[in-house]
Amino acid sequence: MNTADRSLTRLDTALRRRFSFVEMRPDPGKLINEGIKIRDCCIGSMLKAINERIEFLYDREHTIGHAYFLDLKGKTDIEPLAEIFKQKIIPLLSEYFYEDFEKIRLVLGDNAKTDSPDLQFILAENKKPGNVFLGPVTSDHDLDDRKSYTINENAFGLIESYMRIYKIKDEAQNISSS
Repeated sequence: MNTADRSLTRLDTALRRRFSFVEMRPDPGKLINEGIKIRDCCIGSMLKAINERIEFLYDREHTIGHAYFLDLKGKTDIEPLAEIFKQKIIPLLSEYFYEDFEKIRLVLGDNAKTDSPDLQFILAENKKPGNVFLGPVTSDHDLDDRKSYTINENAFGLIESYMRIYKIKDEAQNISSS
C-alpha cells in the first residue's frame, strides 16, 4: 500500500485501482440443482424466500450467500442445518437488523407461524409494566407494553420450522395464480 493510502476510503480506492471487482450474487438455484435437501425441505427455496425478505427490508447487498448451505449436500440429518442457523444465519441477521427481532422474525417467517409457536425460531412475548415492576405502575411512569424475544431452541430441531420459511409463501402464490 502506498503511504497516501492510509484511510479506509483511500484504501478502498487503492484496491479498486489495482483489482477488478466481480459481483457474485447468491444463487439459490445452485442448491436446487445440486439437490440439496434435508428431508422434504428444499434449501434453495428456503434461501430464496429469506433473501427476498432481506432485500425488501434492507437491501440486496446483505442477502445471504448459497455457500452457507453447500456443506449440506448429501446430508439428511437436521443437525447441520440447525448449526448453520444457530451459529451463522441468526447472528448475521441480528447484526444486519441491529437486533430488531421483529424484522428477523419477518425474514424467518415466524410472524406467519402463529398457529404453531413451537415452529418459531424467535418467540415474541408481550410484557406489561405491571407484571415486571413491583407496586402500581401509573401513566406518570410513562411505560408502555413491550415485547420480549427469546430463541426457541426446540424449533431448530424441527424440519417444519425451516419448511414454513417458504411453504406459506408458495401456498399463497398457488392460490393467487388459480
